[in-house]
Amino acid sequence: MLISQRTMINDNQTSAHQSTTYEYQYNMGTWELKGTTFIVGELPGSAAGGVDHDFEEGGYVWMTGDALDFYTPAVVYGLQGTPHKGGDITVSTLIDMDDELQDQDKTEQGDVELPIPGDAMPVPPPQ
Repeated sequence: MLISQRTMINDNQTSAHQSTTYEYQYNMGTWELKGTTFIVGELPGSAAGGVDHDFEEGGYVWMTGDALDFYTPAVVYGLQGTPHKGGDITVSTLIDMDDELQDQDKTEQGDVELPIPGDAMPVPPPQ
């Protein structure tokens, strides 16, 4: 099971850089913490509350985050795809959600959902 935190100041106001994504494993009736297998963002604690995984061989865990890439000319706020085995941005695919790489879209990220194979509706033909 994957759980991603979202930094909140109060019920109506988000913040950033104080949240993590955790992985749990079910073992004999109990969920046990495997740890922080997935390090979100270049700045520590940059998880933004969204996490899901694809079911592809060699696939990814997809997480939303703030400051995924922060110390280069491009600033990326959006999705981080990290291999199922875990890792950080050095082994991940980073996608800026609005494709605008100069502004910080801090606290604007949220949930992420991926279709489950066989569950997704096929794309309708053009009309």
